[in-house]
Amino acid sequence: MPNLKDQIDAFEVEKKKKVPDEVLEILGNATIDLKATGIEDIAIKTGDTAPDFTLQNHVGETRSLAGMLKESAVVVSFYRGGW
Repeated sequence: MPNLKDQIDAFEVEKKKKVPDEVLEILGNATIDLKATGIEDIAIKTGDTAPDFTLQNHVGETRSLAGMLKESAVVVSFYRGGW
């Protein structure tokens, strides 16, 4: 089974085959601009503890990270939208 680096490298090869060059350039420039803000220096890293937060779940119940962690492990998924 390939390791994560090999999987990412393979993904990048396939992406370059399927995504137009002008789109790759826009994405690359957006990444450069984002990194230039210094966000990497303050972003949560592997092994860091996430700050507690409270949100509504899919049925409108208010849930906190701390509360859910008392019950089980938690997976947080970020969805950028379908626009």
